Amino acid sequence: MRQDYLPLFQALKQALFRQGASVRKESELSAEFSLVTGWLLRFECERYYGPSFSITVGPDENGPWYTVWILMKAFENLTGFDYGRPTIENQTLFLEMELERLTSSPELYQAEYGRLNEVEGPCA
Repeated sequence: MRQDYLPLFQALKQALFRQGASVRKESELSAEFSLVTGWLLRFECERYYGPSFSITVGPDENGPWYTVWILMKAFENLTGFDYGRPTIENQTLFLEMELERLTSSPELYQAEYGRLNEVEGPCA
């Protein structure tokens, strides 16, 4: 992992390891983890305009892939619980709290996620 992203990557990795995840792949600007539920998590970093990153989760290589900060908003709208700003810490806390529901029942949030993804767009 590139030096400027190393603190973010280390924080993510430590939180995911506590949840039983393992690293599948790692490169200069990305990493992929296997989660304990069998789903995959990708951490992707911006090459030129950092520090900026994206965390996505999906059931397998072919997806569908969900951006975690949009999932946080979807779950907030559905549950009323405030997960906070989409920092590395809050995104990993969200995954820790909601991973079972997230991976076992996508039908619970797919409509709200789709609505938010349309409204928010890929660069929000």
